[in-house]
Amino acid sequence: MIFIHNSDFFRNKKMHLKKLSLIYIVFAMLFITGCVGTSPMASTSSDHKAKQFIANKNKSNIYIYRKEVSPFTSAVPVFVDSTLVGKTLANTYIKITVKPGTHDILSFEKTPKSVRLNTKPSRNYYIQQNSSATFRSYRTSLQIVSSNKAKKAIQKCKLIQHVQL
Repeated sequence: MIFIHNSDFFRNKKMHLKKLSLIYIVFAMLFITGCVGTSPMASTSSDHKAKQFIANKNKSNIYIYRKEVSPFTSAVPVFVDSTLVGKTLANTYIKITVKPGTHDILSFEKTPKSVRLNTKPSRNYYIQQNSSATFRSYRTSLQIVSSNKAKKAIQKCKLIQHVQL
């Protein structure tokens, strides 16, 4: 049995592995950034004003927020009464001003999740949007939460620009 040590073979194999690693990293970055198509951020002054939580006299406010720590996050569309109002990422929120009455909030990645609110004038309503990623898919959920819990979480989030109804 003859064993020939060819250093060029091993050097080329290392270069090949480095190239493959680089290609995988580039594709991963493209995938991650491709999933991040979201609504643009609102101005700092709009964000500050929304965080005062002041409801208009004849209208209702609906705050939909997403408080997450995962850096691998997908933009999740949010619909209010069948109108796309924006796409959230981790640590963002949407403030929608609506006429009092019944409103359907819908969010989905693969499977739609919805919440129905019956709003009253001069009141704020808070919905927490949760998104979890598995190897194969993303899942989202909506949950009505108390004002105290929501206000604390929203203070750490950024307002995104959105469509007003």
